[in-house]
Amino acid sequence: MAVGGRDTGVGGEVRATTGRRRRQTIVLTGASGVIGKALLPELADHEVICLVNRGSVDGGHRVVRADVTQPRLGLDRDSYGELARRADCVVHSAAVTDWAEPKERIHAANVEGTRNVLELARDGDAPVYHMSSSFIRAIAPDAPLELPPTHIIVNYVTSKRESEELVTRSGLPHTIFRPTNLIGDSITGRIARNQIIQLVAEFVCRGKVPLYPTRSDTLVDVIPQDVFAKAVANVIGDEDLGREYWLTYGDRAMTVPRAVQLCVEFMDGIGRPIAAPRIVEPAEVSAAGAEIDALTPMARAFFARLLEFSDGMTACGTFPSDMDELTRRYDLPQPLLEDAYLRGLGFWAQARGLWSNVDAA
Repeated sequence: MAVGGRDTGVGGEVRATTGRRRRQTIVLTGASGVIGKALLPELADHEVICLVNRGSVDGGHRVVRADVTQPRLGLDRDSYGELARRADCVVHSAAVTDWAEPKERIHAANVEGTRNVLELARDGDAPVYHMSSSFIRAIAPDAPLELPPTHIIVNYVTSKRESEELVTRSGLPHTIFRPTNLIGDSITGRIARNQIIQLVAEFVCRGKVPLYPTRSDTLVDVIPQDVFAKAVANVIGDEDLGREYWLTYGDRAMTVPRAVQLCVEFMDGIGRPIAAPRIVEPAEVSAAGAEIDALTPMARAFFARLLEFSDGMTACGTFPSDMDELTRRYDLPQPLLEDAYLRGLGFWAQARGLWSNVDAA
């Protein structure tokens, strides 16, 4: 029903003639995950309904127990209908991000989960902000890259590509964010399970890992989770739709060998010295034999294909970043990447009971 050039929705709610409502209530999927928890403090000016399958959410937000892998998100019809009516926009961050998870679980969460969330947004006439990954899309058709179906990476990559295609083809107003690897909070150093800083630290600190195959100029493409969250929250607040943001935060001097070196120096500084892994070029990997196979039984093949994958992405110019633009637009913080990385190492060492004096880092 039109009222003075505007439309009224359920319960007389005023909508713009475009069919979109002003941002008042945000439905956030994956609210107990890494991105969800980082976003919540930055969305304090909005009412946020947190969809949570497991885990908990701080801050007194309304929590709805839901499962994105299920039709109607596992909710009864009345609860689902109320959620759709309340949603002024949907921020979709729920996903399985662990490459080693079974294909079926990855697909159910990342593809079917996205499909179900888009259905909610369609039922609620709500735009979508989709959290994706840097390892998706923008790969040129002629890129020198083929990943075998049995490879550990391909199931995750395929699922995220398919989820983005669903969003793009949905016909809904949408924006896609592609963060690279998150390294934790740049102030507190807090990291989550499976964030890259933890993986690098645990890899380097294993006494049986003398080798770390990589190129000497391979960059660590990461972004502190708090900086990422501030960027996303500002874009949502501006109702900036129809964009695809690539979000890397990049100190171009921060290479994989430098990250390994910082880890070794940090461990020495807290009185827990470790042997420095020898950085080897990929050409040496084939001659390294079983020495590389110390992290997992698939380590040798994993690193060989990961290097090929990274080369293909780099050749296609797929690590652009919109962070410079967003930093200027919103006056975002610009912490030094090495400082954020070292704080993350401190948090990791504390969590492992290896160190108690973070201030000494």
